[in-house]
Amino acid sequence: MDIDIIGGGSLGLLHAAMLMRTRNSIDSSNTKVRMWTRTPKQAELIRSQGIHLKDLDGRHDHIYPVHAYPLAEAGEVLERTGMRASSIWLFVKQTHIDSELLSRLEKFPREQTTSLVCYQNGVGHMESLRAVWPQEQLVWAVTTEAAKRVNCNEVVHTGRGHTSIGIWQPAGSRTEQKDLVNSLCLSTKKLLENAGFQTFCRTTSKVWFIRNCLPMSLLIH
Repeated sequence: MDIDIIGGGSLGLLHAAMLMRTRNSIDSSNTKVRMWTRTPKQAELIRSQGIHLKDLDGRHDHIYPVHAYPLAEAGEVLERTGMRASSIWLFVKQTHIDSELLSRLEKFPREQTTSLVCYQNGVGHMESLRAVWPQEQLVWAVTTEAAKRVNCNEVVHTGRGHTSIGIWQPAGSRTEQKDLVNSLCLSTKKLLENAGFQTFCRTTSKVWFIRNCLPMSLLIH
């Protein structure tokens, strides 16, 4: 499976590093991770120097090599190599989901069943993403993991939490989710847990989950 992580902030770096740290395990040996950043400068730094990760127990890991590129070059890079995304994990701020990003997502070379896993705590952006992505392949993700980006290729894991994921449904929708949860959510859950993230699959709507299950401190911003 090819996982494409969009966003080089704290959580994007953390997830990329922890996924790649486990790539030599039996369950993760066939998983390839690529990073897509907003700026060419960050992509070049990560590509040339890798990612430095400091874990909760003080352990330092140097993740190298890392395939990192500017998001603007995704189409060119993947078409040239004949690669396609199997799962895209979106780690950008909700306010950065604009027409430019939507256009790039729509044109992103991908397989027919590629999921888009969206790590944004707010609400309203999923409706925008639905315009460029099949609804049944949109996965919402909310996490209480904490991380601090020290610089463009260095991240510290500062707090253990848990991640909840589920297939997105618009308000009032009664789409049957059983098969979708089994195929998309469970495969994503396995990848996250192999990397060390405690993960739960939810059949409740994202809006309900945010309003009823998240600490208020995560919703202020």
